[in-house]
Order: sequence, then structure tokens, then C-alpha cells
Amino acid sequence: MEAVQEANITEEEAEESFNKLMSGKFNLKDMYDVWEKFAQPGLLRRILDNMPLARSPPLASRVGQADIEGATQKLQRYRVILDSMTFEELENPDILNSKRIQRVARGGPAGRNPR
Repeated sequence: MEAVQEANITEEEAEESFNKLMSGKFNLKDMYDVWEKFAQPGLLRRILDNMPLARSPPLASRVGQADIEGATQKLQRYRVILDSMTFEELENPDILNSKRIQRVARGGPAGRNPR
């Protein structure tokens, strides 16, 4: 599928992400990395358009451009939140307490990720 190839995800990366997800070890850092791959403009639409189920009349009429744009905006908002978190918080979100959550909500510089 050309659209997935555009995301530059290797078979090994996909398998590693799948294994982490299935084992319960998929963390916010892993999610961020996946979202980064799919952040290319128009990629979500191209992937959806290549899915046979998405072209079926019931679903095709329900998933419009506004839905894709809404999903893209949400992903951008989540990315900003994740960018405000420390690497430790991304690796282990259980350490998030009310003080850390407030800092992340403000987008504090203490939470900037070195990427």
C-alpha cells in the first residue's frame, strides 16, 4: 500500500510496535513515534481511501473531509501535549501527578523533549 509506505514504517518497526501493544508495554513515547510517522499532510485520507471497507457506501458517506481534518487537529493537539512531557513521563505515565499534569497543560519548558 503506497500510503503506508509514505509513512516510512519498516516491517520491523510495525512488528515491534505490534508486539509492544500486545504485551502491554506500548507507552506514550511509542504512540508519539507512530503519530510522527502519520503526521504528513493528507496521509490519513490516502490510507483511508485505500481501505476497501472505507470505500463501502455506508462508511464512505460517514467519513468525510471534515472528519479527517478533525482527526488531524486532535493528533496535533495530542502532539503538543506529548511535547510538553519529559522523556520519563512518556516512558512511564504512571508518574504523572496533579503537579506534573498542570505543568504539561501549561506546556512548561521543564517538559520539553530532546528529540
